[in-house]
Amino acid sequence: MELSDTTCVELCSALTTRDPDAPTADEREQQDPAPTMNAVSVPSRVERQKRDYQSLLALLARRITQRQLAQMMLLSTQFHTQSEWEALAQDTTFDKLVASLQDKELLSEQKTNVLKNMLIQIDSVKPDVLTKIREYEARYGNLVQTSQPITKPVLYHGRSWY
Repeated sequence: MELSDTTCVELCSALTTRDPDAPTADEREQQDPAPTMNAVSVPSRVERQKRDYQSLLALLARRITQRQLAQMMLLSTQFHTQSEWEALAQDTTFDKLVASLQDKELLSEQKTNVLKNMLIQIDSVKPDVLTKIREYEARYGNLVQTSQPITKPVLYHGRSWY
């Protein structure tokens, strides 16, 4: 999933606490002493940025809800206008969601699988959405190959969903 720079900035600004697992600037300097040559300093800076990015992703994974994650995934498919995205975000019916993505030729099999899994994992997903997912799968085949059927509840952090 790719996010635009502005989306990342908005997400970062929304987070008020620092990741306790992320190293501080002092710790980073101790771990990565400044090299004497500029050519050598580039990989260390890249590695530090990579660690910071991974730390940010870990922080986001802990702080955002599944619904926000699904919305971020949809936003990353690059709808043409913000109002178009907002209208789609308000729509909770699976068929309309799939149709809208297919109209824009943005729905690959992989994105469909990711979207379906996210929708299933959202705590507040409506029963009629799950019914639509099952109807869609009955018509077009399984969206994702799983070792267990969707109708069987799955435990996740003490909660179950279908």
